[in-house]
Amino acid sequence: MVTEAGIASFFTGTSTVVVDAPSLTAQMVIPGTLGPGAVVGGQIVVPGPTTLTAYDLNSRALVRSVPVARPGHSSGPVLLAVTGDTIVSQWGETVQAHRPA
Repeated sequence: MVTEAGIASFFTGTSTVVVDAPSLTAQMVIPGTLGPGAVVGGQIVVPGPTTLTAYDLNSRALVRSVPVARPGHSSGPVLLAVTGDTIVSQWGETVQAHRPA
């Protein structure tokens, strides 16, 4: 589970669930993900099998989906963290950095 900006997100094994942390009310269920999300500027970014996908936390609308390669990933969650304007992905012993173009 990841808690940021008043929300918590957790990975069920097939979906990411976004919860309002104070009330514990589910806000979104995003199917087909590989791990919990990370909050970036009012959006939650979630790892998909071949993408990083951002959803607006207010409207819950898909904002963008960016293709990414995950060499060597075969199973297990992909964890995300944000540092500055870089999103860092980790699975197993692999760490990958993603920066806006």
